Amino acid sequence: MTVSFTAEPQADGQSYAWSFPGGEPATSTDPNPSVVYNTPGSYDVSLSITNAAGTETTTETDYIIVGAGPNAAFTYANTVGEGEVVFTSASSDATSYSWDFGDSNSSDVANPTHTYAAEGTYTVVLTTTNACGSNSTQQEVTIVFPPTVSIVVSENEGCAPLTVTYTADPERDDYTYAWAFPGGEPATATTSTVMVTYATTGSYTASVTATNAAGSTSTTLANPVVVSSRPTASFTTDYTVGELTATFTATATHVPDEDSPYQWDFGDGMTGSGQTTSHTYDTAGTYTVSLTVTGPCGSLTITDELTVIVPPQGGFTASTTSGCEPLSVTFSPVDQGSGYTYQWSFPGGNPAISTEIDPSVIYENAGTYTVGLTVTNAAGSVTTMEEDYISVAASPTAAFISNNEVGALEVDFIATPGNASSWEWDFGDGNTASGRMASHTYATDGEYRVRLISSNACGADTTFRTISLLLPPEAVIVASTTTVCVDEVFDLQAQPTGLGYTYTWVLTGANPAMSTNANVQLSYPTAGSYTVELTVSNAAGSSTTSETIRVNPAPTASFSFTTNGLNASFTSTSTDADAHSWNFADLGTSTEENPTFSFPGTGAYPVTLTVENDCGTDTFVATVNIDGQVPTVSFEVANNSGCAPLEVSFTNTTLGGDNWAWSFPGGEPAVSALENPTVTYSTPGTYTVTLIATNAFGSSSLSRENIVTVLDNTQAAMSYELDVTTATFTDNSTAATQVEWQFPDGSTSTESNPTYTFPGNGIYTVSLIATGPCNTDTSSQEIIIDGPLPEVMISRDVEKGCVPLTVQFTDNSTGTPLSWAWSFPGGEPATSDAANPTVVYTTPGIYDVGLSVRNAYGSSSEVWTEYIEVDDVPGVTDIQQATFDGLTYGFNTTPSDPAWDYLWTFPDSSTQTSREAIYTFASSGIYTVSVDVSNNCGTVTLVDTVMIIVDNVVAPEWSRQLELYPNPTAGDLQIRATGWPAAGVLEVRLFNALGQELQSQMLKLASGSWQHFLDLHNLPAGTYQLQFLWEGRWWTAKISKI
Repeated sequence: MTVSFTAEPQADGQSYAWSFPGGEPATSTDPNPSVVYNTPGSYDVSLSITNAAGTETTTETDYIIVGAGPNAAFTYANTVGEGEVVFTSASSDATSYSWDFGDSNSSDVANPTHTYAAEGTYTVVLTTTNACGSNSTQQEVTIVFPPTVSIVVSENEGCAPLTVTYTADPERDDYTYAWAFPGGEPATATTSTVMVTYATTGSYTASVTATNAAGSTSTTLANPVVVSSRPTASFTTDYTVGELTATFTATATHVPDEDSPYQWDFGDGMTGSGQTTSHTYDTAGTYTVSLTVTGPCGSLTITDELTVIVPPQGGFTASTTSGCEPLSVTFSPVDQGSGYTYQWSFPGGNPAISTEIDPSVIYENAGTYTVGLTVTNAAGSVTTMEEDYISVAASPTAAFISNNEVGALEVDFIATPGNASSWEWDFGDGNTASGRMASHTYATDGEYRVRLISSNACGADTTFRTISLLLPPEAVIVASTTTVCVDEVFDLQAQPTGLGYTYTWVLTGANPAMSTNANVQLSYPTAGSYTVELTVSNAAGSSTTSETIRVNPAPTASFSFTTNGLNASFTSTSTDADAHSWNFADLGTSTEENPTFSFPGTGAYPVTLTVENDCGTDTFVATVNIDGQVPTVSFEVANNSGCAPLEVSFTNTTLGGDNWAWSFPGGEPAVSALENPTVTYSTPGTYTVTLIATNAFGSSSLSRENIVTVLDNTQAAMSYELDVTTATFTDNSTAATQVEWQFPDGSTSTESNPTYTFPGNGIYTVSLIATGPCNTDTSSQEIIIDGPLPEVMISRDVEKGCVPLTVQFTDNSTGTPLSWAWSFPGGEPATSDAANPTVVYTTPGIYDVGLSVRNAYGSSSEVWTEYIEVDDVPGVTDIQQATFDGLTYGFNTTPSDPAWDYLWTFPDSSTQTSREAIYTFASSGIYTVSVDVSNNCGTVTLVDTVMIIVDNVVAPEWSRQLELYPNPTAGDLQIRATGWPAAGVLEVRLFNALGQELQSQMLKLASGSWQHFLDLHNLPAGTYQLQFLWEGRWWTAKISKI
């Protein structure tokens, strides 16, 4: 139980001391404390109020009475397999009972009986109540009934092997299952779902027993599973070696007694059918023959190989018949395939004989060679012999000599002939030359790899030779360093190096003092500057050079110091030092040469200086003594209680201080180094102040807790509940005497709990301004309205039609629409705000429809493109015509549309229904041609007059020899002739129905039979004219592209 106490009277300058035996807290100094009593009983309360005039205490005996609440508990009993449960309350101190049985049923009696209608686990809650409160407890009750089960199968019939999936319904984790599948694999199972395979034909049943804690139930499959057989097949082949025809005979079971179940693939792209069939192959070879038989339970395909053998024809080819030695040639016989054997003969070649199909032979020497081949198979053999078939030419050989003298850089080169016709030199220094003889001067001495390439028509040969050129040396000293420490070992290297050089070192003051090695290691025992001398010699002369070496000593550490209070100044008196490292009694470090350091207090402090240079380190240690006394801290405070911002003055009364460090947590400034600072506190609360005083010998501090009190500021706070777009606001501000609400539309309210309706979805800001004795505060809240916008959907009673087209539109939008904005481009009206408008379209076209729908949360828009299609009768104006040869004309309309229907009528009453028509008139005259152009909206008729004037309409005799095949064609058109009268040029032109020339070719022909192909794949489907010109006479033929 929580109790709020109020001290009376209350005034500034008073302090309060409460005592609450048995409460939490047990004491308090707050004038208005809250206390929690956790244990039943009666309790005393006492209060002491103190001011400058004294203290008064009052005590109330048994002032607080705390009663005990109820304790809920229960037990239950039920029988497995039944739904009835008896509940018994075991609660204490309860005066009323409320039962929740977990199935939407309840009771208010102490010991109820309840019957559950269905299986399941139910959470039962008992809530007990008395005058001091309520208490709840809960338990889970599980109801189990005997199982019921049925069998579900994936399929009831099929072909062996047939796999069937059996499923027990229902599938439950608290059931166990026992299956039996006579004739199946597996024969038994214990899972709820089982896959069973039946390998042989027959009729099969299945059963399952389901068991749970309440008992068992068995069921058997009502309709058995029926399994049928798949077909079997074999076939024999009747074939005689040397022939191309074979006869195939099939035997099969479980297929219909007719020819259609037997389908043959002879392995050469040809097929056949029937139980017995014959096939003639075009060429010899090995073919995979397949037979597919089909029955009620599927298809079976078997294959066998047939080798068709005919006598070989002989002959061979070669990858090349001429070339340079060594020449590699690959030979291939004309007869290829299984069943052939080969006997090759290659006199002069390697190998000289071979039995491979495509042997490779190398001819090492120049000359001409004969090749022979005998090919044999089961039908016979044939021999081919080619005299002087291979011709091999000689290759070049590269070699040369050179002439040079020691100390000279010019060299003469001469190449040997070696069957070469040209020579290319590379002198190894980036320079080249051509010709059998060459002379070259090198820039420096050294070893050079010279290359010669000798070439002729058969190729090239390359040789290399290394030549050496020698000049007097130029001595160079390479030192690992020229500045070293005493006794430091370092390296000197002589250059140049290599065979034929000798070296003489003079190393004055060093160890060793002399050397004849190219590389020498040395050291100097004494600091100073030394000269090193080197002489390098070879067969061409010698050279001398020198280098200066500087030898440095190691450093020596020492220092002096002075003190001032806790501060010490240090001066390094070290020698030969490049770096300093100070350690001040492990309290700090420095790398300065002459540092200062402040010690934390009095005492003796060891100080260490370590100095170093490139040649080593040295350390010196001295003790620094610090003596003196730290300050005694105290301070006073004025104006330390009031509203924020509260300005407080502090007076420093410390003895012996030189410097000040104030800490004002929550104040401004938070810290200060002034002796008597003034601090502003902006936030309500109680605050501690700390002063640290420092002099030359150290520091001391004083903290005074809760010395500053700043009264609470007013804090604005709000909450709200939202109903659609209307919000009800609640003022939750603290320390406020008045409030003002500001809403998004600029309106305001001074009510504590106002309501406001927002215009729709969006993010809105609502502000609350709260005013109290110390300040005014503002709280702003973002209100998010995010309700479902309407989903725009429409329908129309007609999608397309002819002008004038009247359309009834219906709004089917969801989300409770409140207003509509329709857009009908091309319609009348063009806009509407009705829910279900009617619109009339008077102009042909395809039109979009738009709709914007608004509800309480906002609006949604949608546009349906090409939603209404309005048509009119065809808009044709005239007939276009073009002639090919004076009698044959092509016709079209302006404009022309493939979506329209066409009916052309010609003078002989014949008709055509294509968009482009071609018609051949019989003779000269004036003729009338008409066309009916139709669509869903009606028909338009055009009539045109054609005047025909021709001198001769008799086809030339040669045209009777021409044949166009196939016609109609899908793309490849063959023009062929037999008995063509004479050799010459036939001009061929291709025109479309409008008389536009698409192709033109000039064919050079011989007399007799010929054929030519035209590629028409890229042309659209339609009717075309081919014109032929031969010996001054034109003839025209009509073709169709499909």
